[in-house]
Amino acid sequence: MKVTLQKPKIITFLVTQEKTDSDYGSCLWARFYIDLENYTLCIESDCGNYSYGWKPTPTTESFLHLLSRLTSDYLIQKLASLSEVDGDTTWKNIEDAIKEAAVYEDIHLDLTTWEDVKEACYISHDGRDIMEAIKDALPADLWDTLDTDWLWGCVERDYSAQAKRIVTIFDTYIKPKVKELLEVEP
Repeated sequence: MKVTLQKPKIITFLVTQEKTDSDYGSCLWARFYIDLENYTLCIESDCGNYSYGWKPTPTTESFLHLLSRLTSDYLIQKLASLSEVDGDTTWKNIEDAIKEAAVYEDIHLDLTTWEDVKEACYISHDGRDIMEAIKDALPADLWDTLDTDWLWGCVERDYSAQAKRIVTIFDTYIKPKVKELLEVEP
């Protein structure tokens, strides 16, 4: 096995919250490592660790220039996955789907059982938990008529609060610093 020492040019930004910050505690510290040669962004923070690497294109665009034009939507897609269940949207989708199926099948819904289904949409991070809650709460004859693939499509996902926070920190604090560096870049 061959081991090669590489010394890429890396810029590091350290962000720390102060007790006087209005959002104190949302992300107390974060280190943003920007590898200018390999076009890699690595983030270590108390709200998660994230990294992504782009294909280096030094002849057409510097990595700083690329970072300076990233949108928050694009960046979060690169750094994180849709890992959290969006309770509000999931509940509305599932409620509509079940009501529609009940009307189609002419099955009376006992809405007192819906609180269990609704609760699962808000506390679950896993669609399987939601499906189990629906199965347990609904009358068996209605559950048997539901297309579970269709029901799975009702589960909406979102990015974690921590991933959203780190992207906000990047947009608010790091991106302006990157733009300042671009102004002095040769």
